[in-house]
Amino acid sequence: MDSTEFRSLVDRLQNAAAAHPRAYRLRCGGLAVLGYAYVIGVLLLLIGLLAAVIALAAVARGGGAVVAKLAIPIVLVMYAIARSLWVRIPPPEGLALTRSSAPRLFAALDDMRRTLAAPRFHSVLLTDDFNASVVQVPRLGVFGWQRNYLMVGLPLMQALSPDQFRAVLAHEMGHLSGNHSRFSGWIYRVRATWGRMLGQLEAQGSGLGQLLFTRFVRWYAPFFNAYSFVLARANEYEADRCSAEVAGADTAGAALLRLRVAQRFLSETFWPSVFRRVSETPEAPEAIYTAHGRALHEELPTCHIAPWVDTAWQRPTDYADTHPSLADRLTALGVAREASPGLVASGAAGETAATRFLGSRETGLTGELERGWREQMAPRWEARHKAILEARVRLTALDAKATAEPLTPDEHWERIGLTAEFDQAAAVPLAEALLAVDAEHTGARMFLGRSLLEQGDEAGVGHLEAAMRVTSQAVLPACESLFDFYWTRGRRDEAERYRRMGEAHGAVLDAVRAERTSVPDRKVLRPHDLPPDFVARLRETLAEYPLAEVYLARREVERLPEVPCYVIGIVPRRKWYHLTDARKDALLRDRVMNEIVWPQETYGFLATGELGHLRKKLRAIPNSTVVG
Repeated sequence: MDSTEFRSLVDRLQNAAAAHPRAYRLRCGGLAVLGYAYVIGVLLLLIGLLAAVIALAAVARGGGAVVAKLAIPIVLVMYAIARSLWVRIPPPEGLALTRSSAPRLFAALDDMRRTLAAPRFHSVLLTDDFNASVVQVPRLGVFGWQRNYLMVGLPLMQALSPDQFRAVLAHEMGHLSGNHSRFSGWIYRVRATWGRMLGQLEAQGSGLGQLLFTRFVRWYAPFFNAYSFVLARANEYEADRCSAEVAGADTAGAALLRLRVAQRFLSETFWPSVFRRVSETPEAPEAIYTAHGRALHEELPTCHIAPWVDTAWQRPTDYADTHPSLADRLTALGVAREASPGLVASGAAGETAATRFLGSRETGLTGELERGWREQMAPRWEARHKAILEARVRLTALDAKATAEPLTPDEHWERIGLTAEFDQAAAVPLAEALLAVDAEHTGARMFLGRSLLEQGDEAGVGHLEAAMRVTSQAVLPACESLFDFYWTRGRRDEAERYRRMGEAHGAVLDAVRAERTSVPDRKVLRPHDLPPDFVARLRETLAEYPLAEVYLARREVERLPEVPCYVIGIVPRRKWYHLTDARKDALLRDRVMNEIVWPQETYGFLATGELGHLRKKLRAIPNSTVVG
């Protein structure tokens, strides 16, 4: 189901739910039951077949042989289905909190559980996410028997007051609450279960069990997700009412507002300031979450909260997820727009939720998360530091050359990109200068357009429109930027125009991709037009891989013919006594295609086995042999 079909179905169902809520809920419940009915039906059918085979064997001569020949395949299919159904979904990761290590937190959870009639949590985990969530891991696959995990992010606890944090936890617990709509909560959990099951099943190997079950899930899970979307969104309002019931409407609203503003502060101010330090030292910083908490209390209050709050109120509800827009949620809670800036600042200077609920363990737990972050970040930080030093040297050389002689267009564009690495504002006049001599330079148009839109300057729209006229490859990224620009300002009609344009072009690209990833016929293959020095370097690089033959050709395409398409035929090298291993061959192909810098739109095929005929076709193309 593509995004257009999804939106259309949700819109129809929203109207149906408003006009006939009982009928919609009955259909939604029936669709939820259908998933279980299919699974149980397949299993019962197989059990019935097995019973029939055993009964037949009991009255027939040579019964044991009959059972062996007929029953074993049925048992194997049942095992394969059971393996798909009870696929293990790994539990979430985090630092385990216990009643002894965080007694105040567990006391607050107990109080909220009694108020909301929510189930108990089997585990409470502290993470480094700016988020809190309830994760249910089904022990019996689609049949449930959930194990409940509460995930609480230390950065989130640093950003909120104790009461605001209780409001957030109450919202998460509200999804499981028995005091409000049990039916909505059940649908919410069924959606989450099938969604996780689909992800796990997609990662499994193939088999007869998957033929019977996984194909159904691939149809059913997206359809049920779309059909129950309206009810799931209503469940978000139910969870907000739970939040207000526990902490009060103003506190629940203050938590939502402070979360939104703090997220923007962290993404636009705190984390950029952290990562700017990569140019100064090859070592990732220590005490990152200590600095995180300090910044939220010392720097956030001095930021321009009012404009950020105003922007948050302007953004309307969309289809990205089941959460309504902030404006709709605050309105439902009875929070007035004019009171919003004051609510963001409320409780900011006092005790944090981290200090209240983690107590003396806060420092030690913060240190554990900081060490994990540093270990994970260290290799990337060091590599980035090295790349920045090299970029500075290159930029210095380009700046010096630019004062002595004109740069080539490629050098000019490289200089813009390197300058933007260190100072985006300084790169804007360079982009304008490049456009003055090359008005159709797509990269410069896109960079200038996005830079202007980020500054709130609508003049950027013209540059992005111009880029889209020059090349179709600019359409999707330009539409994304333009949609976000108008949507965040509440200008829905203009935003929708670019959404529709992007979706239409996305459909074209899907057709393009389908054409280019299909096995080519001999009549569309032509000699490649790549320069000899590229082919020579390619031949040297490919010598490092266990390859017997590699062929390179250009493919004629009907869709977007202005974008060249190249075909690589790969024949792995193996000793004569080694059997073919399709999995290893596929891994080798993926390595070759991912580790080598190919021309844009190059597709690799294993020219062996079922595609052995492709090897002959490619070999017949003049100058196609690169290896072999």
